[in-house]
Amino acid sequence: MIEQVMSMMDGATLTLTASGPAKAIVTASDGMITTDPITIEFVEVQLPALDAVVGMDMMNMMDDGMLAASADGGLGGASITFAVDPATAATITGFDPAEGLTLLGISGNQVDVGAEEAVMLSNGGFLGTVKLMTGAEAVPFTVSVESFTALLASGETTMLMIPAPVMYNFGPRLEVSASIATIPRGGEATIKITALGFAEGSKITFSHTVEGTAMVDGHPEMDMLNVYSLTATGSGSAVVTVTAGDGMASVEVTVQFDEQVPIELSSFVGSVMEDRVVLNWATASQTNNAGFRVLRSTDGETYEVVSELIAGAGTTDQLMDYMFEDTGVPAVEVVYYVIEQIDLDGSVNLSNPIEVLLGARFTLPTEFASTVYPNPFQTPERRFPTICPLTQMCLS
Repeated sequence: MIEQVMSMMDGATLTLTASGPAKAIVTASDGMITTDPITIEFVEVQLPALDAVVGMDMMNMMDDGMLAASADGGLGGASITFAVDPATAATITGFDPAEGLTLLGISGNQVDVGAEEAVMLSNGGFLGTVKLMTGAEAVPFTVSVESFTALLASGETTMLMIPAPVMYNFGPRLEVSASIATIPRGGEATIKITALGFAEGSKITFSHTVEGTAMVDGHPEMDMLNVYSLTATGSGSAVVTVTAGDGMASVEVTVQFDEQVPIELSSFVGSVMEDRVVLNWATASQTNNAGFRVLRSTDGETYEVVSELIAGAGTTDQLMDYMFEDTGVPAVEVVYYVIEQIDLDGSVNLSNPIEVLLGARFTLPTEFASTVYPNPFQTPERRFPTICPLTQMCLS
């Protein structure tokens, strides 16, 4: 609980004192403006019991639950240096030593304790409790002991066993190898999810749900049962939610698989130039691209091929620019264009259409640009049921 709340007279300082674990949400106001709230958390760290023999006490060879400090018996004091990682996550504000020991002082992360007479600590007890004050943001951090020096009752000093680091704000969580993965065309993509922070020895169970058209399979790794592998294949994309639990706690994470697109268009522009239409398009990437053909329509429904094959760049991540001049524009006020992309394996994909306003007898120069990043290409049967070859005539 909060023992003391003291506001300084100048209105700029607020002091919080806690006798145990506590969390406080603080705001400041002058009656006109109120600050955003900040959270201050007080936590305690208990060091493990001194369960190692310090020195050699020939009279205390039996495990009688007492810590043998020396032949003279007892602990006269200790100097402990702590470490917080990351260092900005928390600061040491106090230390409560065990009964019989006295706090001599705290300097930064170093704590010194002493005793008027030798103190025997039981194996199930604690040397003391360190008090920490965390920052406003609850970030994961660890508290460890860098050095642990004991002053024996005989006046000798010796290094004591260093306890394992204590973790805070970690808790059960899932770490992913990638939050978004691209499914290669004709291949597969894998994302690995690792469960961390669950109780030691607990049995972790994974499950997943899929939204999308890609095929996704999931299974735990045979040699690492806390690791879950997701493998996606096929066309389309998928959003996968993975849940892990041990019967006491459960956590979940969402990852995404995207199909690798044949072409990423960064721009597609049609411009009227005198008696022709000039088309310009740029690609941000290409995959197995044999080339392009330009298709034109006067009604936005039936398209005809108006260009020869314009060679593509195969597979590349370089920005590529392309241009085509349509010199056989019909005498209409509006025309539509799409780009037909042809794979090296012969499969075809179509871009989204753009509309170019011609005006009567090309007297209204204009330009229409359509940004269609990242995946403008559709299969022909989904967008355009009728495509006429250059050498044929189509009847609507």
